Amino acid sequence: AGKPTSLLYRVTNHGNSPIQTSVTLHIDGQPIQSNEVTVAATKSSVVEFPILISASGSYLAESSLDDPGFVADNRAVRLLEVAEAPRILVIHVELSSDPAIAKGLSYLELALAPFGTSTSDPTSNVQLPSDTTQFNRFAVTSLDEATAIRSFESEGIDFFEDFQAIILLETKPLAELLRLIEPYVRNGGGLLILPSDKQADQLPSSLPLPARFDEFVYQEDGLRVAATQIQAPGFQVFNSKSAGQIADIQFKNWWRFSDLESANTLLSLSNGDPLLISKTIDLGRIVMSAASVGEARSDMAFRPAFVALIQTTIEYCIGESQNPNLQCGESFNLCSTETLEKPPELFVDEQKVELQEISGDWVLQNTRYAGIYSVAEDTLGSVLSSEPLCEKIVVEPNASEFVFTRLDQKEFSQIKQRHSSSLHTKAREFQTVLNEQRAGREIWRWLLAATLLFLVLE
Repeated sequence: AGKPTSLLYRVTNHGNSPIQTSVTLHIDGQPIQSNEVTVAATKSSVVEFPILISASGSYLAESSLDDPGFVADNRAVRLLEVAEAPRILVIHVELSSDPAIAKGLSYLELALAPFGTSTSDPTSNVQLPSDTTQFNRFAVTSLDEATAIRSFESEGIDFFEDFQAIILLETKPLAELLRLIEPYVRNGGGLLILPSDKQADQLPSSLPLPARFDEFVYQEDGLRVAATQIQAPGFQVFNSKSAGQIADIQFKNWWRFSDLESANTLLSLSNGDPLLISKTIDLGRIVMSAASVGEARSDMAFRPAFVALIQTTIEYCIGESQNPNLQCGESFNLCSTETLEKPPELFVDEQKVELQEISGDWVLQNTRYAGIYSVAEDTLGSVLSSEPLCEKIVVEPNASEFVFTRLDQKEFSQIKQRHSSSLHTKAREFQTVLNEQRAGREIWRWLLAATLLFLVLE
């Protein structure tokens, strides 16, 4: 909810002459927009409707053609399920103890939810996006660490399940908070750690982090974010100036990481030190920053790219879904060696994939091929502990290299049984089925055969 998107409709001209028509979009019976389209003979054109839906719920979207031809195929209906804005929990230290952190928290909250109220039409949940439309992409809740711990002790893990991501902002009892949050992360939650300057000796935890804070660095003249071509999924938007010049951000204080073998580097400083690193843990994802958002650490809060950087990082934490979807080249932590003593058997397209033991975990490193990686059934039967074990890992191609894979015939037949669709084994059969839908099944051949048979019998 509150995020601009687009509905795409393909208009196909089955006739032998070009047509010019209009396509009208209705949502819940209310007209939204009408677009003109010209389609050449036997060709198709795509019509796009940018929309913004401000409230969660189910919406019925109906598009229709202003065409006097066959009426049944001039209409398309789909159900839109709109989720609420992701809820983010920020856990911070007691603000009265450190005014600088209080200011950093205000910057963080402003980046996540910059608009206090909507400036759009309050009478409609569905509208066209515009430069004046303002909606918060996240719903933010901030708690000091003592309150968060008490809430967890009274409500258990259910307290965290209302949130899609948690941000630890310069929290001091970090190991204690990680212990509480661990089940939440392993079951699909996102976690972002923004460190204080005293975190190096606070990280003993059963939750395998992307790395450890090793050395706290201070540099008077500061370092900027590396301006090289960014390859990390989601962060490629910063290769364009439209998201702000991320290379303008300057850091004076940051942590150097150690034990980086199983981490994915998202952003780096100009000297090569990682700035943002991540790791997929079971069904969740952890992102660690080398620096926090306060003025003493960097000037990022005063740079145009600040809001985009924070929001992109949180969206990366959450992911498109709560399944461990990876991009090619990323690594994945499958489970610990306490869960499986022997290397798990993992297959993609019937090819076995080797896992490596790193710091007590079985890790799928540098995924080379897109596809669905499945754990062998024999492996699932040898699990030693109650730690959740992900059975399937989806590795997606990079955004610039998307390809569509042909469905297996048997799998497609099963899908057909669950949906009101038609299965065609040959391309030439499609036109036959389409003609049957328009004019009914052809019977002249059967009538001719029956007539001939009758004449023979006579």
